[in-house]
Amino acid sequence: MSNTVEFSFRLTGFGWAEARIAVGGSSATLTASCLESDALRDLVRAVSALVEGAPGARALWDAESAAYRWFFQRIGGDVRVRLLVFPDSFSDAPDDVLLNTTCLVRDLGVAIASGAQSVLDEVGARKYKRRWGHPFPRDDLAALQGLLHSDPP
Repeated sequence: MSNTVEFSFRLTGFGWAEARIAVGGSSATLTASCLESDALRDLVRAVSALVEGAPGARALWDAESAAYRWFFQRIGGDVRVRLLVFPDSFSDAPDDVLLNTTCLVRDLGVAIASGAQSVLDEVGARKYKRRWGHPFPRDDLAALQGLLHSDPP
């Protein structure tokens, strides 16, 4: 499966961020708050696990009243990416599917690593921590980049 994967993450205010992921012709934009989760770190760690060969991974992004759930299921060298939004964490309303597609594990890893590196290059580690409230996941990003530069599992 060969779908182009793009990922961006940007800080939009103190403790708030916005991300966009596009896989082939599908895309989703979501927000995250720093209060209950460390969104970028959690996503980088989940994708690193996939690149290492894990059969699945997930990440949860809190947006205060809403929550986003990333689910990844590895199928050989491909990964099924499902992104769900739970509009109100205190409601029994069902999750809405924002993205449900498949791409190469490596392409997902490269896109997430590139998007994370871009935000670090743009704002720097010090400003990132001041604006996001958590340190930039430098070690997690370096681990993902190292995995991507080694031979595939």
